[in-house]
Amino acid sequence: MKGKKVFVADCQKGDILAQDVFLSNGVLLITRNSLINEYIIERLSEHRIEEVNILQQIESSSSLMREYTKGIEKINGIFKRLIAGERMDVSEVDKIAGRLVPYLDQPSSVAACLSDVRVKDEYTYAHSVNVAFYSLIIAKWLGLSRHDCRKAVQAGLLHDVGKLLIPDSILNKPGRLTDKEFTMIKQHPLLGYNLLAQIPNLSQEVREAALLHHERLDGQGYPTQTPLGQVGILSRIVAVADVFDSMTTDRIYKKAVNPFEAFEMFASTGLSQFDPFVLNTFLVRMPSCYTGSKVQLSSGEEGEIVYVPPYRILSPIVKINAEYRELGPFHQTKIIKLAI
Repeated sequence: MKGKKVFVADCQKGDILAQDVFLSNGVLLITRNSLINEYIIERLSEHRIEEVNILQQIESSSSLMREYTKGIEKINGIFKRLIAGERMDVSEVDKIAGRLVPYLDQPSSVAACLSDVRVKDEYTYAHSVNVAFYSLIIAKWLGLSRHDCRKAVQAGLLHDVGKLLIPDSILNKPGRLTDKEFTMIKQHPLLGYNLLAQIPNLSQEVREAALLHHERLDGQGYPTQTPLGQVGILSRIVAVADVFDSMTTDRIYKKAVNPFEAFEMFASTGLSQFDPFVLNTFLVRMPSCYTGSKVQLSSGEEGEIVYVPPYRILSPIVKINAEYRELGPFHQTKIIKLAI
Protein backbone atom coordinates (compact mmCIF):
# COMPACT_ATOMS: atom_id res chain seq x y z
CA MET A 1 0.00 0.00 0.00
CA LYS A 2 1.38 3.38 -0.95
CA GLY A 3 2.14 5.86 1.77
CA LYS A 4 4.59 8.41 3.03
CA LYS A 5 6.76 8.17 6.11
CA VAL A 6 6.06 10.78 8.78
CA PHE A 7 7.14 11.34 12.35
CA VAL A 8 4.55 10.26 14.87
CA ALA A 9 4.74 13.75 16.37
CA ASP A 10 3.60 15.16 13.03
CA CYS A 11 0.66 12.78 12.56
CA GLN A 12 -2.73 14.42 12.25
CA LYS A 13 -5.98 13.10 13.63
CA GLY A 14 -7.74 11.42 10.73
CA ASP A 15 -4.58 10.17 9.00
CA ILE A 16 -4.79 6.49 8.06
CA LEU A 17 -1.97 4.03 8.55
CA ALA A 18 -0.67 2.68 5.25
CA GLN A 19 1.32 -0.17 6.82
CA ASP A 20 1.16 -2.43 9.85
CA VAL A 21 3.10 -1.24 12.88
CA PHE A 22 5.21 -3.89 14.64
CA LEU A 23 7.09 -3.83 17.92
CA SER A 24 10.81 -4.59 17.92
CA ASN A 25 10.05 -8.22 18.86
CA GLY A 26 7.86 -8.66 15.78
CA VAL A 27 4.51 -8.43 17.58
CA LEU A 28 1.84 -6.61 15.58
CA LEU A 29 0.78 -3.49 17.48
CA ILE A 30 -1.55 -1.67 15.09
CA THR A 31 -2.93 -2.89 11.79
CA ARG A 32 -2.87 -0.82 8.64
CA ASN A 33 -6.05 1.09 7.75
CA SER A 34 -6.45 2.20 11.38
CA LEU A 35 -7.52 5.80 11.74
CA ILE A 36 -4.88 7.70 13.70
CA ASN A 37 -6.13 9.38 16.89
CA GLU A 38 -4.79 10.51 20.26
CA TYR A 39 -4.96 7.01 21.73
CA ILE A 40 -2.96 5.45 18.89
CA ILE A 41 -0.40 8.26 18.98
CA GLU A 42 0.02 7.59 22.72
CA ARG A 43 0.52 3.87 22.08
CA LEU A 44 3.12 4.59 19.39
CA SER A 45 4.99 7.01 21.66
CA GLU A 46 4.77 4.60 24.59
CA HIS A 47 6.60 1.97 22.52
CA ARG A 48 9.12 4.54 21.23
CA ILE A 49 7.99 4.24 17.64
CA GLU A 50 9.08 7.47 15.97
CA GLU A 51 7.89 7.07 12.36
CA VAL A 52 4.93 5.48 10.59
CA ASN A 53 3.64 5.30 7.04
CA ILE A 54 0.36 7.04 6.30
CA LEU A 55 -1.75 7.14 3.16
CA GLN A 56 -0.79 10.06 0.98
CA GLN A 57 -4.17 10.69 -0.57
CA ILE A 58 -7.65 9.54 0.32
CA GLU A 59 -10.59 10.05 -2.00
CA SER A 60 -13.30 12.19 -0.44
CA SER A 61 -16.27 10.44 1.14
CA SER A 62 -18.54 12.24 -1.33
CA SER A 63 -16.60 10.71 -4.24
CA LEU A 64 -16.93 7.23 -2.74
CA MET A 65 -20.62 7.79 -2.08
CA ARG A 66 -21.17 8.83 -5.70
CA GLU A 67 -19.51 5.66 -6.98
CA TYR A 68 -21.52 3.57 -4.52
CA THR A 69 -24.83 5.10 -5.62
CA LYS A 70 -23.83 4.90 -9.26
CA GLY A 71 -22.91 1.24 -8.83
CA ILE A 72 -26.36 0.46 -7.41
CA GLU A 73 -28.03 2.26 -10.32
CA LYS A 74 -25.91 0.40 -12.89
CA ILE A 75 -26.38 -3.07 -11.40
CA ASN A 76 -30.09 -2.32 -11.01
CA GLY A 77 -30.33 -1.64 -14.75
CA ILE A 78 -28.28 -4.72 -15.68
CA PHE A 79 -30.41 -7.02 -13.51
CA LYS A 80 -33.69 -5.61 -14.79
CA ARG A 81 -32.59 -6.17 -18.38
CA LEU A 82 -31.64 -9.73 -17.48
CA ILE A 83 -35.12 -10.32 -16.06
CA ALA A 84 -36.55 -8.95 -19.30
CA GLY A 85 -34.58 -11.59 -21.22
CA GLU A 86 -31.90 -9.30 -22.62
CA ARG A 87 -28.33 -10.53 -22.83
CA MET A 88 -25.91 -8.96 -20.39
CA ASP A 89 -22.87 -7.17 -21.77
CA VAL A 90 -19.85 -8.20 -19.68
CA SER A 91 -18.22 -4.84 -20.36
CA GLU A 92 -20.96 -3.14 -18.31
CA VAL A 93 -20.04 -5.18 -15.24
CA ASP A 94 -16.34 -4.65 -15.90
CA LYS A 95 -16.87 -0.87 -16.03
CA ILE A 96 -18.48 -0.95 -12.59
CA ALA A 97 -15.56 -3.04 -11.34
CA GLY A 98 -13.11 -0.58 -12.86
CA ARG A 99 -14.71 2.31 -10.99
CA LEU A 100 -14.52 0.48 -7.65
CA VAL A 101 -10.92 -0.77 -7.94
CA PRO A 102 -9.40 2.68 -7.14
CA TYR A 103 -10.77 2.22 -3.61
CA LEU A 104 -8.48 -0.79 -3.01
CA ASP A 105 -6.37 1.19 -0.56
CA GLN A 106 -9.31 2.73 1.32
CA PRO A 107 -11.00 -0.04 3.34
CA SER A 108 -11.66 2.32 6.27
CA SER A 109 -13.52 4.73 4.00
CA VAL A 110 -15.43 1.87 2.38
CA ALA A 111 -16.44 0.44 5.77
CA ALA A 112 -17.72 3.84 6.87
CA CYS A 113 -19.63 4.32 3.63
CA LEU A 114 -21.30 0.91 3.78
CA SER A 115 -22.20 1.45 7.44
CA ASP A 116 -23.76 4.84 6.74
CA VAL A 117 -25.81 3.92 3.68
CA ARG A 118 -28.30 1.08 3.66
CA VAL A 119 -30.77 1.02 0.77
CA LYS A 120 -33.70 -0.98 2.13
CA ASP A 121 -35.96 -0.70 -0.89
CA GLU A 122 -33.33 -2.01 -3.29
CA TYR A 123 -31.66 -4.60 -1.08
CA THR A 124 -30.67 -7.00 -3.86
CA TYR A 125 -28.86 -4.27 -5.82
CA ALA A 126 -27.26 -2.58 -2.79
CA HIS A 127 -26.22 -5.96 -1.36
CA SER A 128 -24.53 -6.82 -4.65
CA VAL A 129 -22.49 -3.59 -4.59
CA ASN A 130 -21.68 -4.02 -0.88
CA VAL A 131 -20.42 -7.57 -1.44
CA ALA A 132 -18.41 -6.34 -4.43
CA PHE A 133 -16.67 -3.76 -2.22
CA TYR A 134 -15.96 -6.25 0.57
CA SER A 135 -14.75 -8.85 -1.94
CA LEU A 136 -12.42 -6.27 -3.48
CA ILE A 137 -10.92 -5.42 -0.11
CA ILE A 138 -10.49 -9.06 0.95
CA ALA A 139 -8.88 -9.92 -2.39
CA LYS A 140 -6.41 -7.08 -1.88
CA TRP A 141 -5.59 -8.27 1.65
CA LEU A 142 -4.99 -11.77 0.32
CA GLY A 143 -2.41 -10.39 -2.10
CA LEU A 144 -4.33 -11.09 -5.30
CA SER A 145 -3.25 -9.24 -8.44
CA ARG A 146 -5.12 -6.13 -9.52
CA HIS A 147 -6.62 -8.17 -12.36
CA ASP A 148 -7.93 -10.78 -9.92
CA CYS A 149 -9.17 -8.06 -7.58
CA ARG A 150 -11.22 -6.75 -10.49
CA LYS A 151 -12.66 -10.24 -11.01
CA ALA A 152 -13.49 -10.35 -7.30
CA VAL A 153 -15.60 -7.22 -7.81
CA GLN A 154 -17.41 -8.88 -10.73
CA ALA A 155 -18.03 -11.98 -8.62
CA GLY A 156 -19.45 -9.86 -5.81
CA LEU A 157 -21.70 -7.93 -8.17
CA LEU A 158 -23.12 -11.09 -9.76
CA HIS A 159 -23.07 -13.63 -6.91
CA ASP A 160 -26.80 -13.35 -6.16
CA VAL A 161 -28.06 -12.93 -9.71
CA GLY A 162 -30.05 -16.17 -9.34
CA LYS A 163 -32.33 -14.46 -6.82
CA LEU A 164 -33.82 -12.53 -9.73
CA LEU A 165 -35.61 -15.77 -10.57
CA ILE A 166 -37.00 -16.28 -7.04
CA PRO A 167 -40.39 -14.63 -6.29
CA ASP A 168 -40.13 -11.47 -4.15
CA SER A 169 -42.85 -12.90 -1.92
CA ILE A 170 -40.34 -15.54 -0.82
CA LEU A 171 -37.19 -13.38 -0.80
CA ASN A 172 -38.84 -10.72 1.35
CA LYS A 173 -41.16 -12.88 3.43
CA PRO A 174 -41.30 -11.40 6.97
CA GLY A 175 -41.99 -14.71 8.69
CA ARG A 176 -40.42 -18.13 8.73
CA LEU A 177 -39.98 -19.83 5.35
CA THR A 178 -41.69 -23.16 4.73
CA ASP A 179 -39.48 -26.11 3.81
CA LYS A 180 -40.64 -25.74 0.20
CA GLU A 181 -39.81 -22.01 0.14
CA PHE A 182 -36.37 -22.61 1.68
CA THR A 183 -35.69 -25.29 -0.92
CA MET A 184 -36.48 -22.70 -3.61
CA ILE A 185 -34.14 -20.17 -2.00
CA LYS A 186 -31.35 -22.77 -1.98
CA GLN A 187 -31.69 -23.09 -5.75
CA HIS A 188 -30.61 -19.49 -6.42
CA PRO A 189 -26.88 -20.34 -6.79
CA LEU A 190 -27.64 -22.91 -9.50
CA LEU A 191 -30.14 -20.57 -11.18
CA GLY A 192 -27.53 -17.82 -11.16
CA TYR A 193 -24.83 -20.07 -12.58
CA ASN A 194 -27.12 -21.19 -15.41
CA LEU A 195 -28.03 -17.58 -16.15
CA LEU A 196 -24.38 -16.49 -16.25
CA ALA A 197 -23.41 -19.54 -18.34
CA GLN A 198 -25.25 -17.87 -21.23
CA ILE A 199 -23.09 -14.75 -21.00
CA PRO A 200 -20.09 -14.84 -23.37
CA ASN A 201 -16.66 -13.58 -22.25
CA LEU A 202 -17.50 -13.86 -18.55
CA SER A 203 -14.81 -15.52 -16.45
CA GLN A 204 -15.61 -19.07 -15.36
CA GLU A 205 -14.39 -18.14 -11.86
CA VAL A 206 -17.03 -15.41 -11.68
CA ARG A 207 -19.72 -17.86 -12.81
CA GLU A 208 -18.58 -20.37 -10.21
CA ALA A 209 -18.75 -17.72 -7.46
CA ALA A 210 -22.48 -17.46 -8.17
CA LEU A 211 -22.78 -21.25 -7.88
CA LEU A 212 -20.46 -22.00 -4.95
CA HIS A 213 -20.55 -19.03 -2.53
CA HIS A 214 -22.84 -20.96 -0.15
CA GLU A 215 -20.59 -24.03 0.06
CA ARG A 216 -19.11 -24.57 3.51
CA LEU A 217 -16.09 -26.21 5.11
CA ASP A 218 -18.29 -28.49 7.24
CA GLY A 219 -20.12 -29.80 4.16
CA GLN A 220 -23.40 -28.22 5.22
CA GLY A 221 -23.48 -25.70 2.38
CA TYR A 222 -25.53 -25.77 -0.80
CA PRO A 223 -26.41 -26.45 -3.59
CA THR A 224 -23.66 -28.98 -4.48
CA GLN A 225 -21.87 -29.78 -1.17
CA THR A 226 -18.60 -29.35 -3.05
CA PRO A 227 -15.59 -29.80 -0.70
CA LEU A 228 -14.19 -26.37 0.06
CA GLY A 229 -10.76 -27.47 -1.11
CA GLN A 230 -12.21 -27.73 -4.61
CA VAL A 231 -13.85 -24.29 -4.48
CA GLY A 232 -12.05 -21.40 -6.19
CA ILE A 233 -10.64 -18.44 -4.28
CA LEU A 234 -13.24 -15.98 -5.60
CA SER A 235 -16.08 -18.17 -4.32
CA ARG A 236 -14.40 -18.44 -0.92
CA ILE A 237 -13.92 -14.66 -0.76
CA VAL A 238 -17.51 -13.92 -1.77
CA ALA A 239 -18.76 -16.41 0.85
CA VAL A 240 -17.29 -14.30 3.67
CA ALA A 241 -18.24 -10.95 2.10
CA ASP A 242 -21.82 -12.12 1.48
CA VAL A 243 -22.44 -13.30 5.05
CA PHE A 244 -20.79 -10.24 6.61
CA ASP A 245 -22.96 -7.84 4.63
CA SER A 246 -26.10 -9.92 5.22
CA MET A 247 -25.51 -9.94 8.97
CA THR A 248 -24.83 -6.20 9.21
CA THR A 249 -27.79 -5.08 7.07
CA ASP A 250 -31.43 -4.72 8.15
CA ARG A 251 -33.85 -6.98 6.33
CA ILE A 252 -37.63 -7.32 6.51
CA TYR A 253 -37.26 -10.56 8.43
CA LYS A 254 -34.31 -9.65 10.68
CA LYS A 255 -32.49 -6.76 12.31
CA ALA A 256 -28.87 -6.06 11.53
CA VAL A 257 -26.14 -6.85 14.05
CA ASN A 258 -23.18 -4.54 14.54
CA PRO A 259 -19.87 -5.51 12.88
CA PHE A 260 -18.31 -6.73 16.12
CA GLU A 261 -21.17 -9.16 16.71
CA ALA A 262 -20.52 -10.44 13.18
CA PHE A 263 -16.80 -10.76 13.95
CA GLU A 264 -17.70 -12.79 17.06
CA MET A 265 -19.76 -15.20 14.95
CA PHE A 266 -16.96 -15.55 12.40
CA ALA A 267 -14.41 -16.16 15.19
CA SER A 268 -16.53 -18.95 16.70
CA THR A 269 -18.96 -20.93 14.53
CA GLY A 270 -17.50 -19.40 11.37
CA LEU A 271 -14.29 -21.37 11.84
CA SER A 272 -16.09 -24.55 10.83
CA GLN A 273 -17.76 -22.98 7.81
CA PHE A 274 -15.42 -20.68 5.92
CA ASP A 275 -12.02 -21.02 4.31
CA PRO A 276 -9.50 -20.51 7.17
CA PHE A 277 -7.05 -18.44 5.10
CA VAL A 278 -9.75 -16.06 3.85
CA LEU A 279 -11.51 -15.86 7.21
CA ASN A 280 -8.37 -15.27 9.28
CA THR A 281 -7.19 -12.56 6.89
CA PHE A 282 -10.60 -10.90 7.12
CA LEU A 283 -10.64 -11.07 10.93
CA VAL A 284 -7.13 -9.66 11.28
CA ARG A 285 -7.78 -6.76 8.88
CA MET A 286 -11.43 -5.76 8.94
CA PRO A 287 -11.99 -4.77 12.61
CA SER A 288 -9.36 -2.00 12.51
CA CYS A 289 -11.31 -0.38 9.66
CA TYR A 290 -13.84 0.70 12.28
CA THR A 291 -11.43 2.90 14.23
CA GLY A 292 -13.03 6.32 14.36
CA SER A 293 -16.56 4.89 14.22
CA LYS A 294 -19.12 6.28 16.67
CA VAL A 295 -20.97 3.59 18.59
CA GLN A 296 -24.01 3.30 20.84
CA LEU A 297 -23.42 1.21 23.97
CA SER A 298 -25.62 -1.04 26.11
CA SER A 299 -25.06 1.43 28.98
CA GLY A 300 -26.92 4.11 27.01
CA GLU A 301 -23.69 6.01 26.39
CA GLU A 302 -22.10 6.88 23.06
CA GLY A 303 -18.43 6.41 22.31
CA GLU A 304 -15.82 6.24 19.59
CA ILE A 305 -13.71 3.22 18.69
CA VAL A 306 -10.13 4.40 19.00
CA TYR A 307 -8.17 1.12 18.80
CA VAL A 308 -8.74 -2.55 17.95
CA PRO A 309 -6.04 -4.82 19.45
CA PRO A 310 -4.85 -7.12 16.62
CA TYR A 311 -4.95 -10.20 18.86
CA ARG A 312 -8.16 -9.26 20.69
CA ILE A 313 -10.38 -8.03 17.89
CA LEU A 314 -13.55 -8.62 19.90
CA SER A 315 -12.36 -6.19 22.60
CA PRO A 316 -12.04 -2.76 20.98
CA ILE A 317 -10.95 0.25 23.02
CA VAL A 318 -13.72 2.86 23.04
CA LYS A 319 -13.42 6.48 24.13
CA ILE A 320 -16.42 7.48 26.24
CA ASN A 321 -16.25 11.18 27.08
CA ALA A 322 -12.64 11.46 28.30
CA GLU A 323 -12.30 7.83 29.38
CA TYR A 324 -10.82 4.91 27.44
CA ARG A 325 -12.69 1.68 28.09
CA GLU A 326 -12.13 -1.86 26.79
CA LEU A 327 -15.32 -3.57 25.64
CA GLY A 328 -16.01 -7.06 24.38
CA PRO A 329 -17.46 -10.47 25.22
CA PHE A 330 -16.09 -10.50 28.80
CA HIS A 331 -17.18 -6.99 29.69
CA GLN A 332 -20.55 -5.81 30.93
CA THR A 333 -20.82 -2.91 28.48
CA LYS A 334 -21.43 -3.97 24.87
CA ILE A 335 -21.55 -2.22 21.53
CA ILE A 336 -25.20 -2.13 20.48
CA LYS A 337 -24.76 -0.55 17.06
CA LEU A 338 -22.75 1.91 15.08
CA ALA A 339 -24.07 5.44 15.65
CA ILE A 340 -25.07 6.89 12.27
